[in-house]
Amino acid sequence: MVETSLFLAVESLSKFLGTGEEPKPFGEILTGGATCYMIYKTKDGKWLSVGALEPKFWENFIKALGLEDEILPSDAVTPPDDSNPAYKKIKEKIMSMTSEEIERIFSKFDIPYEFVKGYKEMKEHEQVKNRKIFYKVKDTELLKLPFMVEVKTPAPELGEHTREILKEFGFEDKEISELEEKSVIRTIKK
Repeated sequence: MVETSLFLAVESLSKFLGTGEEPKPFGEILTGGATCYMIYKTKDGKWLSVGALEPKFWENFIKALGLEDEILPSDAVTPPDDSNPAYKKIKEKIMSMTSEEIERIFSKFDIPYEFVKGYKEMKEHEQVKNRKIFYKVKDTELLKLPFMVEVKTPAPELGEHTREILKEFGFEDKEISELEEKSVIRTIKK
C-alpha cells in the first residue's frame, strides 16, 4: 500500500528528494497547483478534471472553451486562484456549461479530461465493467484488482462459526449458552 501511494506521488516526491522542499497542498503542478491540471465545477454541479499539461492539450482546451483570444500559452501553469484572470475566465466559462455541453464540445478535441465520478457512476463505466473489477459472491459485491485472488465464498457473518469453534476447544453447549447470555460471545442459531 505504501509503495503504491508513493508511486502516485512521484512528481512531488522527486522534488522533495532533489531539493528537500516539502510539497505544498494544492501547490504542485499535479496536486492542483496549476490552471492546466485542475478540477472545475460545471453548471449542473458535476466536476470536470482537466490534465492539459502539454502545450497541444492546453491549446485544444482553450480552443474548446472559445477562449483562444483571451488565454495565453503561459497561463497554463499559473496558480488556480481567483486573482489569476486566466483561471477566473476558465472557471467561469466551465461554470456556465453543463457536463453534457462540455462532453459534446470536448469530444471533438484532443484534451485529457474526465468527469469526476461517484462510486455508483464509476461502477457503471464501460471500462470498469469490461475489466470486471467488481463481482458478486452470493449477495455480496466485491472488488477485484489484478493482484487480488478472487473470493469464492463471502466472509462468515459475525458469530456464524462461534459455536463450532468453541466446541472444538472442548466447551459444552451449556457453557456456550451461558457465554451467549452474558453477551461475551455472539452465535447464530441455525
